Amino acid sequence: MDLKELQKKSIEVKNLYEQLEKKVSGKSWTRGELSRALIADIGAAMKLMMAEDGLRIIDDSKDKLTHEMGDIIWAVLVLCEKYNIDAQEALMGTLEELNERIKKQMEGQIETSFSQH
Repeated sequence: MDLKELQKKSIEVKNLYEQLEKKVSGKSWTRGELSRALIADIGAAMKLMMAEDGLRIIDDSKDKLTHEMGDIIWAVLVLCEKYNIDAQEALMGTLEELNERIKKQMEGQIETSFSQH
């Protein structure tokens, strides 16, 4: 399954969530609420990564981290759709830009700075 197919499947799941949200609260989540949920998922993933790196003790951290990473990828794909961004095109553009920048840095054509990301 390519990224476009994953984005389509993600939207199908989000549409089901929207039906549930409307049933439970009378409205679906806004883009801002989806963004805040993504940040919460990233925070949860960070704690699990710390456990994987031996800095925290969390049972089943690898399985939980795998789940959180799936949540994060899903949320990014949904937000891309909400903002009319083609996720595959965005990722390919970034990969090409990074590839070109790294090659130039390796050749000494531009200054190496890891803070440019």
